[in-house]
Amino acid sequence: MFILATLAFALVGFLFLSHPGVVFSSVSAAYFSSPSPSATIQLPSSTVTHTSTITRTPFQPLPTDTPSPTPTNTLTPTATRKPTKTPLPTHTNTPTRKPKPTKPPRTPTATLPPQASIDGVNGHPQLYTLDCEARSAVDLAAFFGIDINEKDFLHNLPKSDNPETGFVGDYHDPRGQLPPDSYGVYANPVAKLLRHYKVKAHAFKNLSFERMQAEIASGRPVMAWVIGNIWPGFPVEYITPDGETVIVASYEHTVIVTGYDEFTVTVVDGDLVYQRPLDDFLASWGVLQNMAITVEN
Repeated sequence: MFILATLAFALVGFLFLSHPGVVFSSVSAAYFSSPSPSATIQLPSSTVTHTSTITRTPFQPLPTDTPSPTPTNTLTPTATRKPTKTPLPTHTNTPTRKPKPTKPPRTPTATLPPQASIDGVNGHPQLYTLDCEARSAVDLAAFFGIDINEKDFLHNLPKSDNPETGFVGDYHDPRGQLPPDSYGVYANPVAKLLRHYKVKAHAFKNLSFERMQAEIASGRPVMAWVIGNIWPGFPVEYITPDGETVIVASYEHTVIVTGYDEFTVTVVDGDLVYQRPLDDFLASWGVLQNMAITVEN
């Protein structure tokens, strides 16, 4: 219906443009004259009939809203660390450190008997308060068959402000003092004087207990520097007049070790013979750095 109305309107417009007078007259006559049921409008013969041919256009679908492609989150590959190549170890001639020697256990080793004791070491009382080193030395020499007079030995010891080189102080003075007050003497001067009397004596510091055990197991008693009658003690640094630093301790004393077992040590102390627990002996002996004198047969 809409199409037919459109075509009629287009036809009238065409006629009006082609013959405006005719169309206007005809229309006016038709409009202003009384209509007759039989009235017929005749158009001039010269009217050109325009036929409009409508060509149907194939149906074109209306454009639809085509959704624009929504950008998707594209996974961006992350940088992955490539495993680094571990360099193969190269052989370098690097000197290796030698392991520090460990202290041997205090228990007797396979080459030592679990216990040993020496008979025939005869002790004597001291003549003075500070002559323990001379007393122990001459009793040790006597065991090896060499008789020495204690007073002679004491008199022949060198005198010094340093116990490493000679007797410090007066042997009549009380015990327990430290140099430069009256004190005593250490292993080196005593061993040197014993050698003067033909005793094959050797002075040591830091002698191991295993070495002491070996000496006793071989029948050779050992002279040792301890504190008192094997008491606890502590070392003190003493600077001599010559500037040398020496370890000293109150109640420095000497004994002769004649036996041991798994738990005890036996000593000759002047005219006394007694046992002490092994740990007590080692602690007391260690204050003055395991000082000792051994004697060859």
